[in-house]
Amino acid sequence: MNSPEVALSLNSPPFPFLREHGRAWLQDSVRDYESAMVHIRNADENVGYIGAFPLRHIREVGSDGLETFLGDVRLNREGRFESIDDTHLREAKITENASLPPGDPNIVWSFGGGQ
Repeated sequence: MNSPEVALSLNSPPFPFLREHGRAWLQDSVRDYESAMVHIRNADENVGYIGAFPLRHIREVGSDGLETFLGDVRLNREGRFESIDDTHLREAKITENASLPPGDPNIVWSFGGGQ
């Protein structure tokens, strides 16, 4: 992610991407996963809708069992709406999207960022 050819195509990671950025990102990812899994584990039968997509990491498992992290496929609610130029309209859309309940078909999703 520290290659300018890659970094300048990404929306949210800082550039240069430092070790402490990676640690903070990993802590946030683990927290999101654990929160979603608590909900899933505590569901009596049907989990229903949850507000997060907890299974988002891509890894390779070698023949020796060694797991290598390959990447992240975050899917979450759009939280920027950068295509809306009007600041007030953009903020209203962000608030509206964040307030929709899990499972609402009107939620706008973002792949790989959006918050």
